Amino acid sequence: MKQISLMLGLASLVGLGAAMAMTNPDSSAYEKYAIDQATKQFKENICQKTQPVPLMGDLLQQQCITLVESSRPQMRNLISASTQRQDYFFFSIYQTRIAIASFIPSYSFTTIGAFQSFYTYQVGGQ
Repeated sequence: MKQISLMLGLASLVGLGAAMAMTNPDSSAYEKYAIDQATKQFKENICQKTQPVPLMGDLLQQQCITLVESSRPQMRNLISASTQRQDYFFFSIYQTRIAIASFIPSYSFTTIGAFQSFYTYQVGGQ
């Protein structure tokens, strides 16, 4: 009975490891995730907080959203160049540090990828 429990436990552990290895997301999946998150943050924290201008209504806000959407290819290049991936076979850790210019604050994100999903657990700005 003890051997059966041990074998079942071992088989479950091997199965979990195999599932994790097969679903460890790659760098291109992370880049898509990071772009989606950055776009969302820009729209919510910058574009939506733009105050309407008299006689223009929400035109400035709409232009901000359009600018964010149209800059997705450039964001992909920036994120790709600013990210280091540590691949642990079962999961990956992505560290992204975006520093555009010395007069613009830099931002860093640490994200874990496993089971074809991502979880950003550390965000910082300087």
